[in-house]
Amino acid sequence: MKEILQSKYGEGLDIKESPKTETERELALFIDTIETLEHIWHSEHELHEDFGIDLLGFNQYHYHVIENLIMLTHIIFFFP
Repeated sequence: MKEILQSKYGEGLDIKESPKTETERELALFIDTIETLEHIWHSEHELHEDFGIDLLGFNQYHYHVIENLIMLTHIIFFFP
């Protein structure tokens, strides 16, 4: 199906296969969350390097909450 859609609409079409099991969905969500956090961190780092804008003091509390939620999910995920 993916190949049919890409041949019709072009290779630039970003198609992701949906995970089949609940465990696969949870893992995919976890990986997506970590990749998103990395993207945000790199963007903040570029702002600091290029323009001297340091957002760490502002965002450290957001990161702390996100880390706690990841740990909570991790504990529930592996120790139900």
